[in-house]
Amino acid sequence: MSTLSTPGSIRTDPPTTYEGLCRQLASLPIDRSDDTVRSSLEFVHALGSSAGLPALLREVLADDRLLASIAQRSYQHTNHFDKIVLVDPGTQLGHRLTLHLWNPPYSDAEAEDEQIHDHRFSFWSHVVAGTLT
Repeated sequence: MSTLSTPGSIRTDPPTTYEGLCRQLASLPIDRSDDTVRSSLEFVHALGSSAGLPALLREVLADDRLLASIAQRSYQHTNHFDKIVLVDPGTQLGHRLTLHLWNPPYSDAEAEDEQIHDHRFSFWSHVVAGTLT
């Protein structure tokens, strides 16, 4: 099912291929209207809750060049999670798709090291596995 929104007609049904995901992210509008924000959030939730996400990740893992490209732009964040940058158009106004992997247990020092910070951009999140506490 595809949900369309105005302005920008955002498709919120998840793509079935990595290339389709890149195209869909590139087509997302950058305005901050309520309709666009709502549709972008719907897109992220649809992507995160679909059976398509595991298929997309399997596609990445099966492609050595793509996997190397993603690994090159991914890193361990100062807040003790692995930040895997799945899609990055390389433009200042583009949309990125990142996967955050939290892998406790943490050392006592890591658990106490809360890195409160701000972001210079808006973002949408979806918990794929586990819970927020």
